[in-house]
Amino acid sequence: MKKPIYFKFKIIIILSFIFLNQCENPTESKNDEYHVKLWNNYYSIEETDTLILKNKKLNNQISNEIGKLYNLKYLDLSDNKINGQLPVEFFNLTDLEYLNLSNNRITDTLSTHFSNFKKLEWLILSKNKFNGTIPPSFGELSSLENLLITNNELSGAIPDSIVNLSSLIRLNLDTNELTNQIPNEIRKLKNLEYLSISFNQLSDKIPEFWGMNNLQYLRLRDNNLSGDFPDSIDDLENLVHMDLSNNQITGWITWRICDLKWEWFNIDNNWICNNPSCLDGLMGYQFQENCFWWDDEEDEDE
Repeated sequence: MKKPIYFKFKIIIILSFIFLNQCENPTESKNDEYHVKLWNNYYSIEETDTLILKNKKLNNQISNEIGKLYNLKYLDLSDNKINGQLPVEFFNLTDLEYLNLSNNRITDTLSTHFSNFKKLEWLILSKNKFNGTIPPSFGELSSLENLLITNNELSGAIPDSIVNLSSLIRLNLDTNELTNQIPNEIRKLKNLEYLSISFNQLSDKIPEFWGMNNLQYLRLRDNNLSGDFPDSIDDLENLVHMDLSNNQITGWITWRICDLKWEWFNIDNNWICNNPSCLDGLMGYQFQENCFWWDDEEDEDE
């Protein structure tokens, strides 16, 4: 049985605790050319490949000295009060495979220099104040499997280049100010298991998801999406969680939707015109009579 994506995420968290006391190697006294000073501790330039400073009450900006840790592969600075912008030297960490800066106060645009991180598999920037657009150069992160940039101030369109991230498993851009349509070629992300772009200002129709057979979670709620309910939803055999509520989606749901093994299904507050009985009682499912029509000629005959 296929393990859900959150299982993989739990493994990362567990490994974080294992590494916490084993790999940081800080010292308070080695002020020399072989060490860098970060937040009052010194770290070996050559030996530091993992740095976990989660929830350490760190503040101020990230020092440009961090760029000297050329062997760094795993960096977690989440849940602190780090502010300001990322120094240019930060993007010298080209061996990074895991980067978590979530839940800080970073106020910056998403630099095109993020494309330096060709080995990066996890990029977590949620709960900051990143602003501006997502640069097309993000499509060059060829190893990226997990991209989470929720609760920021990103605006503009999602770049079409995002579909070049062929290794992507999890994409979450919830709670930003993203506009325009979802890239039409999103179906190229064949490995994607989790797609969530809720609480934005996306518009136009939802693209089709043909061939995205690994998709388990689809969340596009609270946007301005319109057009017909996608026909391809019926063929996503692993889809168990879908929330398209609070949009302007029209059309009909085919009865083939009943063949999927739903755990959560919400299309509330749209203009969907039928109510398959197989969905009754599902967690999250609500159906409101939003479609009203009548036959004028029949009324006149009466």
